[in-house]
Amino acid sequence: TDIEVSNGNKRFSVVDGMLIGKMQHNVNDVVTIGPDWGVVYCPTDKKGDVVADDSITHIVDYAFNGCKDIETVKIGGKVEYIGNYAFAGCEKATFVVDETNEKFNVYDDALYNGNMLVACGKVEDGELCLKEGIVGISPGAIDGVVMERLVFPVEIAFNEEDTPYYMWSKSLSPANLKEVVVKSIRPPYGPEFGKSVYSDAKLVVP
Repeated sequence: TDIEVSNGNKRFSVVDGMLIGKMQHNVNDVVTIGPDWGVVYCPTDKKGDVVADDSITHIVDYAFNGCKDIETVKIGGKVEYIGNYAFAGCEKATFVVDETNEKFNVYDDALYNGNMLVACGKVEDGELCLKEGIVGISPGAIDGVVMERLVFPVEIAFNEEDTPYYMWSKSLSPANLKEVVVKSIRPPYGPEFGKSVYSDAKLVVP
């Protein structure tokens, strides 16, 4: 799918087949168009590697959603924001973060903003071990990811809505998930209480 931007358009452009746009900011109900650029949309038939270079500061919500054939995703040193569902369904993707980027990092096949899981693509050996100290899972972060086992290195606590306190249940929709392993579950709740969060997956407490 080819994207075309008319001549003279100063807000949007096309780079490597992706739609790039100047970011809109709302400060105290005043909307301005800033000088910073973000990836707005990538066609789902995009193949191979993608690069968010030093001209890019944002990757907006759903930007690469459904791009199942992209492979290496290079996050540049200036990227400071990655939105919800930005890489949902990118089942072949692996992530590389520029060493100068102070916000994002990669751990065990997954992309994090500090200790917040923001995206995951290709999972080796069918098992994803989450980062020690994880504080949350962004919506769509593991949406459509093919894995059989998801490992939490932290205690799970549930609130009255049957949802772990540090994430939303809608974040958890990986494909083929059979087992979720957690360090512990805070009393008085037990494994059966959280079953609906993980659909048909077996919840295991070692």
